[in-house]
Amino acid sequence: MFREWENKEKRKGTMKKAKLSIWWLQPLVSYLLPSALFLLPFLALPAQAAIDVWAVGECIRINPQTGVAYEDNRVYAGDLKGDYRNQNLVWDRKQNLVRLFGGRNEVVAFQLILRSEDLRQIRVSVSGLRESKTKTVIPSKTHIEIFREWYVQITRKTTDETTASAGHTLGLGWYPDALVPISSGAGYGPPFQIPDKLNNVRGQKNQAFWIDVSIPKFAKPGIYRGKIAVQAQRFKKDLSIQLLVKNFELSDKFHFAADLNNYGGISLRGPEAKLRYYQMAQKHRLTVSELYFAPKVEGEGSQMRGLWDEYDRDMAKYLTGEAFTSKYGYVGPGEGMPLVHMILPFEVLSGHAWPMDGKYAETERYNQSVIAMFRDFEKHFNDKGWTKTQLIVFYQGMDEPKTERSFDQIRYYGELLKRGKTRRLKYRTDLNQLNTIGQFIRGWDTSKIIRLLGDVVDIWCCTGDFRRTNFDVLLPRCGPPYYEEAWFYQNREPSVGAVHIDEEGIGFRTWPWIAWKYGLQGCVYWEIMYYGQSKDPWLDPDSTTDPGKTLNGTGYLCYPAKQGVLEPITSIRLKSFRRGSQDYEYLRLLSEKNRDGRRKAEEIVQTVVFSALHKTKKDYGEKGDWSHNPEDWERARLALAEELERK
Repeated sequence: MFREWENKEKRKGTMKKAKLSIWWLQPLVSYLLPSALFLLPFLALPAQAAIDVWAVGECIRINPQTGVAYEDNRVYAGDLKGDYRNQNLVWDRKQNLVRLFGGRNEVVAFQLILRSEDLRQIRVSVSGLRESKTKTVIPSKTHIEIFREWYVQITRKTTDETTASAGHTLGLGWYPDALVPISSGAGYGPPFQIPDKLNNVRGQKNQAFWIDVSIPKFAKPGIYRGKIAVQAQRFKKDLSIQLLVKNFELSDKFHFAADLNNYGGISLRGPEAKLRYYQMAQKHRLTVSELYFAPKVEGEGSQMRGLWDEYDRDMAKYLTGEAFTSKYGYVGPGEGMPLVHMILPFEVLSGHAWPMDGKYAETERYNQSVIAMFRDFEKHFNDKGWTKTQLIVFYQGMDEPKTERSFDQIRYYGELLKRGKTRRLKYRTDLNQLNTIGQFIRGWDTSKIIRLLGDVVDIWCCTGDFRRTNFDVLLPRCGPPYYEEAWFYQNREPSVGAVHIDEEGIGFRTWPWIAWKYGLQGCVYWEIMYYGQSKDPWLDPDSTTDPGKTLNGTGYLCYPAKQGVLEPITSIRLKSFRRGSQDYEYLRLLSEKNRDGRRKAEEIVQTVVFSALHKTKKDYGEKGDWSHNPEDWERARLALAEELERK
């Protein structure tokens, strides 16, 4: 009662003082009021448009016009649904909190979405993350990267599911794909604005930012906290971020061969750009396989030798692992590790033939020259101590054979490699008709191919198409006495996940999970930077050269340079591939943990991947037999993490 009364008295006193103090202003106000009312519309500041900030996880793309996720659609049953703008696995609006988890030596990511009809001078930053008990800090400068998402317009849908490469399109619109570092210049860096003049998305009301957090090996298990700051003209908002570092560590060794093919274009961009491309792949637990990069040679026949000085200057740092150290500014997985594998430059294609022109093939001089260079490659690498990189012989000119002559050529070069008696060089062949070769060569079948090539091929890389490849024929050869490997390359649903921009965001993430489920050792995507007819993928994503088809984003997972933006510019699809490759390491760790680990891992995989590849229960044109909700895949990752920590 006393306090209530005291407050009333204080209010009365204040009012009396106010009345006394303004009595002398009344005549002046009466005089100026008409003028003030006239000027009021001109003096008033514009009303602040509604501004919203929220977050979402990986493998999800947000439409910049509507703010709705493309993964929230009518194409798939059981896809992303619900009030995800307020609550999802990484975001809690009530607490203004972003929540992440991961193991040491892992990269975790989230997306920050800003919504406004008109917002300028936007800047986004993330502080270092600190664990209160041990005082350990994950520094922002070296371990947190922020990217501005660039939107590409899909004006024609990727060709429907009846074609050889397409899956199920999510429709027309502006899709985020390229990820531009905010350190870029020429207007591609901060400050940002909505709508963005450079990207020029008509009706844009949303701008997303991608944030990578690299968890260092020195991070102790625990909760790390920090702040996300969003500043703009007359707007400021801070969000909290929590990172739960789990008590396990992903290996620097990549146990899954996730291969990004390149037809020699990377080296043509110069040594500095090449370093960035190779580092980009390593950061995503992927490996660039650059074809046609070869040393000069001298001599011929059995006396042919490589001239290694120039080659070594270019490649040594990748084969020692030095390219992936702090000396070259590298932070991330595979630190200090050499390339997982590389394609040697042996080739028969005109313009790329090496070590001799293919027109001399099957002559003894040619045979001896090729054998000599097989041996010289191995000797040189051994002498240099470059012994951790798998050396692969693959002839692009005999890719996807459909004639007897092509198969005979594959056999011929495989026999030359056997004659060389090298120990480290492995022979790879890429087949797209293992099961269906009889449609092209009368009387041939799968067993004919195995009999012809079985004693020369080490790596069977086959299309993921469930009708054209039965991996059950190859998988028994992956153990004793053959110790061969089975890889797959891109196809479509229902065999493997989709690869195009206007298809589901989990597409590439499914690949390593599918490989683990069925016991395959690797996969290949056919090109990392093929822009085809598009020429400028920043503006036109349709890169196919096949008449009558539209394939948005086929053949590239990164973008070329722009003024102020250094290449390569990564993509959201590449991040999806990284997430899958890291998930594969979870599965490997759990399966090797104890006797029950493999069973536990299989049970968790079955919650998201029901059937795929040759085991799919679906037919052409049907959707993939796996969960199409990105959050289901995150729940599966969390289940794996919890099993890894369980004692």
